[in-house]
Amino acid sequence: MGHHLAAGHGGQTALQAAAEGGYLEVVERLLAANANASAAAGHGGRTALQAAAGGGHLEVVERLLAADANVNAAAADRGGRTALQAAAGGGHLEVVERLLVANADVTAAAAGGYGRTALQAAAEGGHLEMVERLLVANADVNAAAAAGGYGRTALQAAAGHEAVMMVLRAAAGPQQCYLPPHPPP
Repeated sequence: MGHHLAAGHGGQTALQAAAEGGYLEVVERLLAANANASAAAGHGGRTALQAAAGGGHLEVVERLLAADANVNAAAADRGGRTALQAAAGGGHLEVVERLLVANADVTAAAAGGYGRTALQAAAEGGHLEMVERLLVANADVNAAAAAGGYGRTALQAAAGHEAVMMVLRAAAGPQQCYLPPHPPP
């Protein structure tokens, strides 16, 4: 019975809420009570691993991975993020490194709406070292922007972060050196 803990406020399970807050002791107790480490995110929500990764809670991420949390669980619709995308957007390099060791998909597509690939999320935050690490891990510098009108390519997302833009332009090659033109009115 304990492994099907009902979602509470905001559609979160207790484990998802504890992971989001970085409460390692609570996470450990819930897992000991058979909480599901890979429980799906509610509408617009996040799995426990996605929540912990987005908050930069490395110890919680490690504990959830040890409990077989799905490192590549799908992002929620409308702007959700995989664990890697969430960590990259938050600038949490140690978490990204740990997720990559666990075989996180560096090329996972952006969810619709405000979704971002890991590289797009890192670029948007101006996280130069993160962008470089993701490129080394074979992130797709030319990945499509999320559907729904709010997506950004990595280069578009990097606007205002000159050093990041230079690295992305170099990685993209000549076919992507300029931002795409705006459509005619």
